[in-house]
Amino acid sequence: PASITNSGGTLLIGEHTSGGATSPADGDFHFKGVIDEVRIYKRALSEGEIKALYKGAVIKLRSS
Repeated sequence: PASITNSGGTLLIGEHTSGGATSPADGDFHFKGVIDEVRIYKRALSEGEIKALYKGAVIKLRSS
């Protein structure tokens, strides 16, 4: 199973960090495109849940 460790840092989507500073133009590591949707879950999703999301289905996740 996957695990996530809380680093206490800031979550950056589409940016590159360098020496603590963030800049979308810093290097070639930033995302070049459009991010339409972002979802963060407290657990790893099952293969079936990922397929359902890919197909556009609405799935119910238990909160824990």
